Amino acid sequence: MVKWTAEKIDEVFDKMNEELERVPTLRNFSKKYGRAIVAINQGRYDPQITTWNQYLEHRNCETHRQAWTPEKIDEVFDEMQEELRRNLICKEFEKKYGGALRAINQGRYDPQITTWNQYLKHRGYELNHQTWTPEKIDEVFDKMNEDLGRVPTRTEFEKEYGRAIVAINQGRYDPQITTWSQYLEHRGYATIPITTQQAFENLIKTGRGQEIVNWVREIGGDNGVLADILAVTYEGRMTREQVQEYISLPTLREYLGETRKPQSGVVFAEAYEALQPMGKDGLMGKDGLIRDILLNRAREYYMEKLGANPTPEQKQEVLEEMRRLAEGDGNG
Repeated sequence: MVKWTAEKIDEVFDKMNEELERVPTLRNFSKKYGRAIVAINQGRYDPQITTWNQYLEHRNCETHRQAWTPEKIDEVFDEMQEELRRNLICKEFEKKYGGALRAINQGRYDPQITTWNQYLKHRGYELNHQTWTPEKIDEVFDKMNEDLGRVPTRTEFEKEYGRAIVAINQGRYDPQITTWSQYLEHRGYATIPITTQQAFENLIKTGRGQEIVNWVREIGGDNGVLADILAVTYEGRMTREQVQEYISLPTLREYLGETRKPQSGVVFAEAYEALQPMGKDGLMGKDGLIRDILLNRAREYYMEKLGANPTPEQKQEVLEEMRRLAEGDGNG
């Protein structure tokens, strides 16, 4: 026979609360644990607690005699918001304060407010039905970055845009980007030094690092070109010597692939355009180093293509192509 101690009553109450995903009613609880209700009523749980509502109040749960005034709804919402330090979702609020949500839905908070999203909008919070596209995530990140005058921390961003963080973590921003640090890396705001092989592999297999590897291979660049571009791009986080050490490891040989010839000279203009906006200041802003690397590789490509005895017309065509690249004309 079960001995209905205070600990046992709390245990079965918590279990039922979790199963129902809401606070059990007296009818729910007494139907399954009638002897526990008897113990409460007789003061065996606590001499000062002899009713179901007193028990709920003691456990900090919503009581079924709670008067859900607009002021009370706002109060518990604000408390829960502060506790979680991020925007609430409807299911979380319903689980703890189902009566408050019913009051909202029935228009008892305000006759013009009968849904959760209407309530959030009224309170000035982010709507749960916000579609967090990559563009939208970047937009709110950039705005917060501008408002703060610095890169927001994960905690700050999550508190304001919790569902955007969920979208990133679930790979809906980019299947290769599922953490806040990877997102910052992709946007060009990471500053943590790369000091391990694993960190380097993570960098070049996702987001911006992966894109750089792909473009280097497209222009026919070898590992030396790759090391030059990575070292300039991630200046302050790793040196060219470190990059060379990491990319020479056998474990990366298959991923990096073999050097191949460019399909045409157009690829250099495409690479220039693709690489230019990367980073906080743009890769080309670093004393033109990236531009010079691309120009040198383009020059090698055209010299090979012209052969030993080019015609004056061929030389002129190549010079024009190089001029357009040097000036940053993406149509070259």
